[in-house]
Amino acid sequence: ALNRGAAGSGVLAIDATGPDVVVVVDIGEEVVVRAGAAGAPTVELRLAGDAVELLEALSVRRPLTQLIPADSVWMLRGLSDTFDVAPD
Repeated sequence: ALNRGAAGSGVLAIDATGPDVVVVVDIGEEVVVRAGAAGAPTVELRLAGDAVELLEALSVRRPLTQLIPADSVWMLRGLSDTFDVAPD
């Protein structure tokens, strides 16, 4: 997937429970999503929680309950474009 010209690069991890799954998103000139594994690169932002709640938040149906550090907000900003929602 392409990055849509967003500045920056980093690694986002999604650590969900019920079902248990870890996904790592490498963001750079391209965006690569892969199953998480031990030995994953340094993670700048880790989202953790119930799988359904994370899915609802990442698809912009409900707000994330986890605080996102200001320097990591850019990693999630494209979701509002993807789901055609005005950013807060």
